[in-house]
Amino acid sequence: MIPPEPPEAAQPDPDDAPLRPLMGPVFWIMVTLCVVCVAAGIGVAWLGPRIWAPEAPPRDAGVALPRS
Repeated sequence: MIPPEPPEAAQPDPDDAPLRPLMGPVFWIMVTLCVVCVAAGIGVAWLGPRIWAPEAPPRDAGVALPRS
């Protein structure tokens, strides 16, 4: 007669499972999102002052400029 196997031998070993890839699609999606956010920050810092600059104050209409 064959002796029964102990209960721990019947359960699969988690170390024998295939490893998941570390750089899967979620990793590349997150890297792309980070690059887009950094590019947006650079764009706001570079173009923001030009786009949202305060308007120049109007010239005083009561002062006559000398003619040349």
